[in-house]
Amino acid sequence: MLELKNINKAFGQRQILNNFSMTVPDQQIVSIVGPSGAGKTTLLRCIAGLEKPDSGTFLLDGQSFDPSADRGRERKIGVVFQDFNLFPNLSVLDNITLAPKMVNNQTDKQAAKQVADLVESLSLGQVAKQYPYQLSGGQKQRVAIARALAMQPTILCYDEPTSALDPTLRDTVGELILELKQRGITQIVVTHDQQFAEQIADQLVTVKPLDA
Repeated sequence: MLELKNINKAFGQRQILNNFSMTVPDQQIVSIVGPSGAGKTTLLRCIAGLEKPDSGTFLLDGQSFDPSADRGRERKIGVVFQDFNLFPNLSVLDNITLAPKMVNNQTDKQAAKQVADLVESLSLGQVAKQYPYQLSGGQKQRVAIARALAMQPTILCYDEPTSALDPTLRDTVGELILELKQRGITQIVVTHDQQFAEQIADQLVTVKPLDA
C-alpha cells in the first residue's frame, strides 16, 4: 500500500499541491482526474520520483519511502509516459529489454528470456523486431507498458494513457489495465477522461486547481 501524506509542491509563487493526501491500496486501480492545470501530472511525477515535493511524506507498506531515490534493480514505481518515450532507433524487443540489460547487467539472451512471457501476454510477439515508427498507437502503448513492467515494479503509473488513442483503442487500453489488475499489479492512472476513469478505477481521486 502506498500512502501520501500532506504533499506540497510549488513552482515559483504558484502552489500546485497543498497538503495533498491519498492512499493507494495494493492490487487496486486509482484514477486521478481533474481539469488541465489542476496538478495531476505534477502529482504523478512526485509519486514516480521525477519531481521532489517541497514537503510531505510517502509510505510504502508502512515504511518511509523516497520516490526520488527509487533507482536501480529494486525500483518500486514504474511509469508509462503520455508520449510513450520509446527509443526510435531500437526495436520493440530492445526497447523492452534495455533497462534489464543496463540496470541489471543481463545479457541479450537473459533479458529476452526474462521478458518473453511479458511480450507474449501483451500481444507483441509479432512486432518484436519492428521499430516504433512501424507501430500503431495502441502497439506503442503496449510496448511502453511492457518496458515499464520489465523492471517488475510494485506500482505502475500512467500519464494520460488514452490521450492519443481513438475510442476503440481507448477501450483496449482499459481492458489491458484491468487485466494487469487481475495479475495483482497496483496501478495509478492520471487522466482527464472522467468516463474512462470511472470504467477502470476502484477509487477516483479528484484534484482541482488551487486558485479555482
